[in-house]
Amino acid sequence: MTFKPLVAALAFAILAGGAEAADPPATYGDAMRWYERAAAEGSARAQFLLGRMYEEGAAGRPRDPARAASLYRQAAEQGHALAQFSLGALYLSGRGVARDPAAAAGWFARAAEQGLREAQFNLGYLFDRGIGVGSDRETAEKWYRAAARQGMARAQINLALVLVAAGPGARDSLVEAWAWFSLAAAHGEEHARPLADDLGAKLDGDEKARAEAALEKLKVDVPAR
Repeated sequence: MTFKPLVAALAFAILAGGAEAADPPATYGDAMRWYERAAAEGSARAQFLLGRMYEEGAAGRPRDPARAASLYRQAAEQGHALAQFSLGALYLSGRGVARDPAAAAGWFARAAEQGLREAQFNLGYLFDRGIGVGSDRETAEKWYRAAARQGMARAQINLALVLVAAGPGARDSLVEAWAWFSLAAAHGEEHARPLADDLGAKLDGDEKARAEAALEKLKVDVPAR
């Protein structure tokens, strides 16, 4: 199934529970109109998907990030995690809304608490860099770790970098960092390999053995996505 028929089918499915029976929409433009109707009836899923269509431009319409932000907010306030993340991204970039990194952090946090790994990564990054929130290495580590354990290779690398930043005296952190760098490399992040190799050269024999054992455990516990 191509994307446009899929969008139409989704619109029909969203309305099926509450609207009167009707033929499913046949075109992308029809689907957008169905989404408008479902969104007006309070469907968080329709509000999010319609917001995405306005953000990206769909059915021959120009992009409208302000309309997207309004729709994302409606869905986000109903607890839709992807809408919360998307609204946060608009606040971070200043598209469709005034740029507000603190508001972005707040929406990322709500989505992160629901387990959305992209939001967890972004929230970790904001705390790591002190953007919209106070710089907080421990909180950055917490959210990078949450995303890393869901298989996000970028989060695995950033988590390892935070662990390395703890300093050469934190040997256990260096051991764990090597395991995360190596896992990210195994998951296809090529630039993680030289980071692992460089750090591995600084570990002694016992530390390297513990690091390799930690890596084997991560390979079992953490999915590759």
